[in-house]
Amino acid sequence: MTDKEQLRWLLEQFMADSPGVTHVVVTSLDGLRLVTSASVDRDLGDSLSALSAGLLSMASRTSALLALGDCEYMTLRLAAGHLLLMRIDEASGVIVAATPDADLRIVAYNMTHLFGSASHALSPQLRTTPSTAGAPGPAGA
Repeated sequence: MTDKEQLRWLLEQFMADSPGVTHVVVTSLDGLRLVTSASVDRDLGDSLSALSAGLLSMASRTSALLALGDCEYMTLRLAAGHLLLMRIDEASGVIVAATPDADLRIVAYNMTHLFGSASHALSPQLRTTPSTAGAPGPAGA
């Protein structure tokens, strides 16, 4: 099982343990999709990655301007559900979509538990696609 397959399995377990969660995307903080739940197709994953990187950046900058400390996570309440965003480490973050009836305390707890313990595995090196995984890098790299 590849690293991405293992991480996708972890995301699916997270969804099973967090009733109401519908979508999960792990992204680099420069907006590139790293790994997604099975419910997220490539286009949606790319869009959510770019948007979540921007939102996480704005939250961090706002907290710095107001000297409020690090942004632990952000919740957006929408008419048809919730979005929860969390920075995993200095290079990656996660966006989670949930239904209106999801218990956000459970979702946030499970996010902190999973992404706090698996952050070492969620680095931007996961961007490597199968077509480039074995390709040699530039000379001198």
